[in-house]
Amino acid sequence: MATIWSAIASKDPKQLEALIKAGGDVNMVGGGDQTPLHLACECDAVECTKVLVAHGADLNAEDGQLRSPLLLACESAAAGSAAVLIDKGAPLACTDKNDATPLHWLSFHGLVDLLALALSRGADKDARNLSMQTPLYLAVSKLKYECAMKLLDAGANVHHADDARRTPLHAAMQHGEGGDALLALLNRLLQLGAAVGAVDREQRTPLHWASGKDALPLVTALIGAKADVNAMDWAQHAPLHWACPMDAHECAGALLAAKAIPSAQDRDQRTPLHWAADKAALKCLTLLLGQTGISVRAPRAHLPAAPAAALVRAACRPPSPAPRRSPPLALPQPPLPPLPGGRRRLGRLLGAALRGAPQLARVHRGSPREGRRPPPRRAL
Repeated sequence: MATIWSAIASKDPKQLEALIKAGGDVNMVGGGDQTPLHLACECDAVECTKVLVAHGADLNAEDGQLRSPLLLACESAAAGSAAVLIDKGAPLACTDKNDATPLHWLSFHGLVDLLALALSRGADKDARNLSMQTPLYLAVSKLKYECAMKLLDAGANVHHADDARRTPLHAAMQHGEGGDALLALLNRLLQLGAAVGAVDREQRTPLHWASGKDALPLVTALIGAKADVNAMDWAQHAPLHWACPMDAHECAGALLAAKAIPSAQDRDQRTPLHWAADKAALKCLTLLLGQTGISVRAPRAHLPAAPAAALVRAACRPPSPAPRRSPPLALPQPPLPPLPGGRRRLGRLLGAALRGAPQLARVHRGSPREGRRPPPRRAL
């Protein structure tokens, strides 16, 4: 027997209208506290959505997760149903259990046309969810640059930070993949006064993230905006520390040209030269060795290895053997002779070996970090 639910699931608006005229309730509540309009939006059954709205479906009804039909449509990227509901005046200030608004979900999915429509109807462009993220932050972190530009055109705040104290500029440098679109977004953020010196919870600036991505245009733009090239994060890493392990020699050169300190030490007294040597970053090594005041013999704290020694280890690392085309023949091996004295003698030998290696014995007994092993259970 056909029901309103089955008509919506099959996206049959004619059958749905016939069932409604026969006395079907358009605001009945089903599984998950959803109404038929919720199901139509989730399935993006656009014609069914139009029929339900025309027969008085409640646009403010909430399901078990506090989602209105419009919120569910935006979360499901059901662009057609969402456009119908926005056009019919569905509330744009509604939130779900995570305080996300329809504009958050439109930015998340990159639905530019619907985003522009919602903004023209008065949607809050600076609304925050439970993670203190704005629609602009979501658009930037999900690489939806066109949506981000729409939000900036509408006057979105570029200074709002999430609960990790990351601004949209942080998100652009952390999640961006380079290219002209990201550079255009960066320049727009800088034009609107985004703070290049803002630090997140780990004391990292946008320049830290850009230097670690080997993105010279981004680094150059940030340096041109007066970013601090010697800013330290929680581990006392400067942007130059981030560039050298990636062998981002162009970024490192731009940082050095902007007066970055090549001998800066992190909390373990490691310089950028240490990091470049440890990672065999030859281009950065060549660049750093040409700077004045660089020592290749200064060991880092608690470790005997100097940058020169680390470079020697990296250069002398044996190459991996070439794979054989066919495995060697497995020749039968004679069985090992039994150990004199049996298992008891074997236990004494293992004990003597462990006593000769106290570090191994400590690990065997259980280190403080791992906790000691529980005593063996007694047999009942």
